[in-house]
Amino acid sequence: MSKWSRVLWKGLAVVLPAAALAGLGGYAMSLGGPDLSEALASAPPEATSVTVTGLITAETYARIDGVVRERTGAALGGAGGEPATRFRSDAYAMPGQENLRRPERLRFDSVSDLREHAKLVEGAWPGHGGADGTVQAAVSQPAATLARLRAGQEITVQGRIDGKPVKVRITGVYLLDDPYGPRWADDPMLARGVDERDYYTTYGPLMVDQRTFLDRFATNVKASWTFVPDLTGADAHATAARVERLREGLLSAGCADCTPVSALPATVARLDAVTAASRAAVLGLAGGLGAALLLLLVRRPGVRGISVALAAALVVTTVSTAATWRTSQADQATHQAGADLRVHGPAEGGTPHALGRGSAFAALPGVTAAVPAHRVTVVVDLHDATLVGLDADRLGQAYRIRPDLSDRTVAELAAGLAAGRPAIGGLPVPGTPRTLTVEAETPDGPLPLVLVVSDALGAWHGVPVPPLRTGATDVDLSALAGPGEEIAYPLTVRGFLGRVVDGVPRTATVTALRAGGQTLTLPTGQQWTGGEQADSGLFTVRVADSAVTVRPVPTAAPVDGPLPVVVTADLAAAHNLETGRESVILLERKPVRVKVAGIVDRLPATTPALPGILADWPTLQVRELAAGRLPAPATDWWLATGDPQRTRAALAAHPGWDVHLARSRDLAAPLLGDQRAALLLGLAAALAVLVLAALLAGARALFYAAGGVAAGLGLAYALAPGLVRAAQAAPVVPEPVPDLAWPVAVAILVLLAGLSGLVHVRRGRARPEAVPVPVRV
Repeated sequence: MSKWSRVLWKGLAVVLPAAALAGLGGYAMSLGGPDLSEALASAPPEATSVTVTGLITAETYARIDGVVRERTGAALGGAGGEPATRFRSDAYAMPGQENLRRPERLRFDSVSDLREHAKLVEGAWPGHGGADGTVQAAVSQPAATLARLRAGQEITVQGRIDGKPVKVRITGVYLLDDPYGPRWADDPMLARGVDERDYYTTYGPLMVDQRTFLDRFATNVKASWTFVPDLTGADAHATAARVERLREGLLSAGCADCTPVSALPATVARLDAVTAASRAAVLGLAGGLGAALLLLLVRRPGVRGISVALAAALVVTTVSTAATWRTSQADQATHQAGADLRVHGPAEGGTPHALGRGSAFAALPGVTAAVPAHRVTVVVDLHDATLVGLDADRLGQAYRIRPDLSDRTVAELAAGLAAGRPAIGGLPVPGTPRTLTVEAETPDGPLPLVLVVSDALGAWHGVPVPPLRTGATDVDLSALAGPGEEIAYPLTVRGFLGRVVDGVPRTATVTALRAGGQTLTLPTGQQWTGGEQADSGLFTVRVADSAVTVRPVPTAAPVDGPLPVVVTADLAAAHNLETGRESVILLERKPVRVKVAGIVDRLPATTPALPGILADWPTLQVRELAAGRLPAPATDWWLATGDPQRTRAALAAHPGWDVHLARSRDLAAPLLGDQRAALLLGLAAALAVLVLAALLAGARALFYAAGGVAAGLGLAYALAPGLVRAAQAAPVVPEPVPDLAWPVAVAILVLLAGLSGLVHVRRGRARPEAVPVPVRV
């Protein structure tokens, strides 16, 4: 290489890193501003919306509505737009149950943007009503099934507060697009169609238009206004500050009951923290790179050796931080799903239907197991928690939890959950029948029952039976799968649930159950419990003023013990729970005896901000059925797949399916695209400095590089998790763990060894031969 070539090469090796250094500094100073605005503009509604709740009557609504719109619109700088309103009525007794001590109830709601988040499956959307005062209402598909309502039906209900009758015509049946999404998270009735949490069974909500609600149901009831602002180009910090003061503005305007709730201030603060962390990371890289360049200017091998060490440390730390980021993103996605893939859909109706989903999902390409689950927000003592019910026997097939989050393996957790399972009976249904026939004698008149069945994959479902009359009553099973789908046979009858509908006690004797031309008989060692053993036939059920369950159980069934649970560490600490010990917690306002099968730091597929509980789903189902409550629906399906991308593509090929994939989303993504580009630029510059410094440092470059690599690995181990945590707007669950770039470390040492050898060889060739010098004495 000529002298001028060496000069040019060394010049480029200095100029290019210097240019990268200038670019990094400029990027760090430009962080925030437009990037923050872009992040807020693309954020999901729940991260930036403002919801104001209050109490209204027909007389006060106009004034309160005006105050809420004016004050909230001002707080949002005029960017609030048209709010979505929601009204919720008092309770109304089901027809014929007006005089019961604890009747089943209905609730009426009005949601201004319902049609944007739901689709009609039958009938029409409600209007204002007719001249005769009949209220028009649409009902969700789950509530229609459970309350036995249909389009075109007319009923009369009575207010539990004012005692006034209301005539209602059901105009249509609707299905929410994403019943378990954040839009409806504060009201589980919207997803399930029923709420049984306050000692009453309440169906609904029946949706009416706003004018009808204000005319007929606005009796000092709850109302809410949700504003989703367009923050493009807005001063986010000023807007967040005004939102924090919104409560004072509403109070000063005379709305004492108005309470605003918004995640916007916290979102802006978190994005600011992400911006600061990103700026610090880039400036830290630029500072190290600048120091390495300055050290190169000192013509001393030892000083240039320090430059080698510093550049090697920068490369290893940067690559390790990037690897930790990628690993954390994968960990978060798996933790959020709880499985390779998790799919959720409506509890009732939709496509595929409740008992058709299992076979449909199991048939997707790549799927090796499809496990149904129930996931719901519950109240433990006075605080919310997430309860997940999964079959303990199938936990190992689909459940994914990072090993360091639990001191027990998945197999050990499953064994602990299954150990407390009560004796579960069942009446097998052989073959693949499309109809089940119930033969009965009903001396007191028709009696409606709910047939509880489970499929081969473990999903339980309540099937309303047409009111039993003396003779044969057919139950259509084929409709449970949905058009073009198949039930996961074989089925098992888990029991019958009877409820009075008009306050008149009724008795029915079920004489036989038939399916596919065969008479069903209980297996040896089981008997019907909850009803009276009939002299001829199967059992006799008497229904008065409370729900009655008749179910098959093993003859020698042991006494039910405590409920085995796996809990998160925060819940265990709050209630003094220990693994292997029995305790009592207040679950959904009822004392429940539990036995802790394991304690985990975080529970997959739960809300990060809430404690979590994992329980055996068959155990929960038996407990619910024995207490006279409907079985919990399969809200989720946890899929094990060897090829997630292929399975996702197969799901996307069914746009008609009413299901959604569980996904995680980071609000800070718009802030991090340029940061990644800057880090790549800095990494390339650090590599250039490393090579140049190694060539200038001489034979000891490898020694200095080894020290730099060791320092870089140590820095990455200590700092990378914190940097990854700080660079995300949402809580990072599970905690990041260091992913050290060992291959890069080894590659640097190999590269430096090669460069040192090359330098040594070149210097050896350039050394002139020794010439004898005559010495004169």
